Amino acid sequence: MWRQITESDLLEAISSSELEALRQAVLGDGQGDPVAAHLNSVVDEARGYIAANRENVLGPEGTVPERLVRAVIDIAVIRVGSRVAGLIFDDEDIRRDAAKNALRLLERVSDGKFAIEKPASAADTSQQNTMVGPSIQKPYRLFTDRTQDGI
Repeated sequence: MWRQITESDLLEAISSSELEALRQAVLGDGQGDPVAAHLNSVVDEARGYIAANRENVLGPEGTVPERLVRAVIDIAVIRVGSRVAGLIFDDEDIRRDAAKNALRLLERVSDGKFAIEKPASAADTSQQNTMVGPSIQKPYRLFTDRTQDGI
């Protein structure tokens, strides 16, 4: 199943008090909430890794396969925290290591070494991967041994 990533998914990785502290630290007058922007950015990045493998089919815009939701969240936690100079509590670098592992997983998806599920229906395949591979054709020979007798 392909689905969107929501703030409630993010709250499975960080506490609501951490998220609120991050928002208060970064929001100034006239600034938009950075959480949604970071979530969208990481989803787009994950979709880029998915699309890099011609065998994969992208689901609806703004969605990722269920198997990659946690990886996207692990990366998003670090990206949101980086906006405020790493204020996310991570003394033992557990979250940073999780984000590194998540990027490695996305690289494996790109290399075709980690399988993802296909979108649920043909209607969900509006964003099929359109990468084109090389095409080799037999050359057309103007001269052959039959047409050039005596040369």
